[in-house]
Amino acid sequence: MHLQGSRQELGLQLILKGASQCAERLTRICRAAWRVEKVEAGTQAEECFAALCAEVSEDHFGSFLSIPGGAFLVIFDRKSGLRVCTRFAGHFSDKLDLVDRLEPTTLCEVSNILVNALAESLASAGREELMVSAPEPLLEDTRGLLQAALKRVRNPEKLALSCHARLACPTLSSQAALVILLDADLLQRVLGA
Repeated sequence: MHLQGSRQELGLQLILKGASQCAERLTRICRAAWRVEKVEAGTQAEECFAALCAEVSEDHFGSFLSIPGGAFLVIFDRKSGLRVCTRFAGHFSDKLDLVDRLEPTTLCEVSNILVNALAESLASAGREELMVSAPEPLLEDTRGLLQAALKRVRNPEKLALSCHARLACPTLSSQAALVILLDADLLQRVLGA
């Protein structure tokens, strides 16, 4: 089942609001301005993510998180991930060997912060609480990350909204992608009947 017309537009507006909150949180974490470059959706997950899969096929850091009725994948390319980790580590960043070893863990924590912003946006729209799972670190090319995320979705046949948001920080020459997969039941609760 997929959203049609105005319902899909309402869902995308909600995702855009959540993505904007993610950009604000990344701005605080990195002490450099992040912005939402775009939010895109498709009628099928594969169609929606074709642009992400078309990118260079080097390994990226991914963090998979879920809520009842939804799944999220946060993706950083290697350079962006290292820059975010260095900014997140703050005055400890001079110990780059430590930051490098902790990079997957650090990016999972950053991803947790971002996905909680998205979940808060969804929860406030539906006036309910949504518990976010612990992040699961992944390291693969973008296509592999997306395939891994889709395999972890509990009921892929019930997906109603598949979209991704691209965040960018020109100051740090960095970017991130947020992949959002929401099922029909969750969307009905947050968007209303």
